[in-house]
Amino acid sequence: MKKIILLTTILTLLISVNSFAADESFDATITIRSAITIDEDLTLRFGDLETTGAIQTVTVATGDAGAAQFDITGDVGVAVTWSVVEATINMTGAGDDIVVNAFTVSGGGTGNLPQVDVTVGATANVNANQAAGIYTGSATFNAVYN
Repeated sequence: MKKIILLTTILTLLISVNSFAADESFDATITIRSAITIDEDLTLRFGDLETTGAIQTVTVATGDAGAAQFDITGDVGVAVTWSVVEATINMTGAGDDIVVNAFTVSGGGTGNLPQVDVTVGATANVNANQAAGIYTGSATFNAVYN
């Protein structure tokens, strides 16, 4: 008799526990997008300066002729965000490095594909008595799907 009562109790507990459980299936999805491509059409150009005994600051705005220009292509109708990765770069040449900072991008940094034309501006901080010569540097332009 004890075995029957024990077996009945165990079965009742198992049935009670199962009645408070539930299962729900769910779906999983993934979207594979085309690779984003970026083409640099124009480099960032600060122009020509003469060396002076004073510090010179040269700013190229996104709408200026010296702004860098990029074409971004990818999936039609998809939003992208773009930016310059570095906050500061150094241009090297015949003398002390020239610091370039305050990068700006056109379009508020976002837009919709299939193609977006973006311009980039920045500020070059030229040292007093900067040695004459050509100075170059590079920065990274990045675009990602939203």
